[in-house]
Amino acid sequence: MRRILIAVGAAVIGAAIATAPRVLEGTIVGRWLGITEPEASPGNADPPASGSLKRAGNRTANLYVILLRDEVRRSRKFRKRNPHYRPSRIRFLRKPCVYVGQTARDPEERFEQHKNGIKASRIARKYGVCLLPRLYEHLNPVPAADREEQERRLALHLQKRGYGVWWN
Repeated sequence: MRRILIAVGAAVIGAAIATAPRVLEGTIVGRWLGITEPEASPGNADPPASGSLKRAGNRTANLYVILLRDEVRRSRKFRKRNPHYRPSRIRFLRKPCVYVGQTARDPEERFEQHKNGIKASRIARKYGVCLLPRLYEHLNPVPAADREEQERRLALHLQKRGYGVWWN
């Protein structure tokens, strides 16, 4: 009898989750199953308001890479962060200097902000040339919770490949 009740209870809970996950929201069973809010539907894909804490985990960010002019190598801080960077004398083998960042905006819009001095990195504003989408497009979008780690990983990956990299 006990096994039958457990099986029937599991079937009822499974049916409730499949049809309307909100039914279990706020209940002991819902908390046990990790149901805190309804699943996002395509019609409900807009990001939450800035003050909303409940759905902040669903936000995404974008990584971006900006090509920097060669003059950035004259900067003492840049040389200190990239002690092993040695540009090739052969122009087509040379790995350029880049700036790696992350934003909640579109990368093109963020690049324009850098160039216009709005919340800009001094290095990106002064030496930035253009975006290098082939280095970051395959990674976007990044969950907001992982964006700092992903930015660091991308920067270190590019540094290992021979790029001169600046990131915050």
